[in-house]
Amino acid sequence: MQDTGVGIPPNHLDRIWEEFHQVGNPERNRAQGLGLGLAIVQRLSQLLGHPVTVRSHPGQGSVFSIVVPVSLTKPVSRTPVPAPVEEGSGQYAVLVEDDPLVLQSLQTTLQAWGYEVLAAACADQAIEQLRVVERRPDVVIADYQLGGGRFGIEAVLGIRALFASTIPGIILTGETGLDSTRAAAPHGLLVLHKPVTPQTLNTVLTQLRRGLPHRG
Repeated sequence: MQDTGVGIPPNHLDRIWEEFHQVGNPERNRAQGLGLGLAIVQRLSQLLGHPVTVRSHPGQGSVFSIVVPVSLTKPVSRTPVPAPVEEGSGQYAVLVEDDPLVLQSLQTTLQAWGYEVLAAACADQAIEQLRVVERRPDVVIADYQLGGGRFGIEAVLGIRALFASTIPGIILTGETGLDSTRAAAPHGLLVLHKPVTPQTLNTVLTQLRRGLPHRG
């Protein structure tokens, strides 16, 4: 995407991806938006594995680019092919993530795969909603570090206790150390390192549904 606007100063190029950061709006005029658009775009691009970049020259405009894989077009079959059944059809997933942009991205992705999703910002919120719904989740996906010094592992264990069942769980983490893996292992939880691509997440969810061990 290219425009011929005022452009972005070099010292702002890295910051435009930050939440609520706006160039040329120091008064925080809501009529000019909230400054969340590019932050959402970047989170979605990371989740989908399609990097987004920007080039800009003040006074000339900006160019935003998204890298996507090329797919060869196949001949259209004249024989009607039944629509594939969604991978997550009939499955109930609980998401626990304190970053609203990541939470929304994951929820959108899982719903596109046919899952019914309960999204919560913390463990207490998830458990409170589950008490009302009274439906046992098929899988719980939680961020390793939640707000207030809480951890996603606690969320999974709390939900398991609520239903007295060893519900499969996936822990997402942006940390490079082994702390999350060591903490999750005794509880049989899988750990995926961010950014997690849809392909990786879908593969792991498929393995959990089929009762297969996770490799990698």
